[in-house]
Amino acid sequence: MGCSPSRAIEGLAVHVKYLGVGDAATTMGAIEYLATAVERGSSRIADAGDAIAGAIEKLAVKVESASETIGQRITEDGSTRQ
Repeated sequence: MGCSPSRAIEGLAVHVKYLGVGDAATTMGAIEYLATAVERGSSRIADAGDAIAGAIEKLAVKVESASETIGQRITEDGSTRQ
């Protein structure tokens, strides 16, 4: 009915392997691998946010320059004044 201790240990070893990343050439377990992937993804998102902020700042400078060129100043509420 039951299995031998060696078979039980062998079966346990097979299933513990699934907690890792299979046969990948890494010593990381699944949670460590996931944490690394999340960290990389978060870094890429932060870099993209920085790029967007830089583009917005450049656009704001261009809008400011253009509004001064035409003699109007755009206020924070969107209205214009001479």
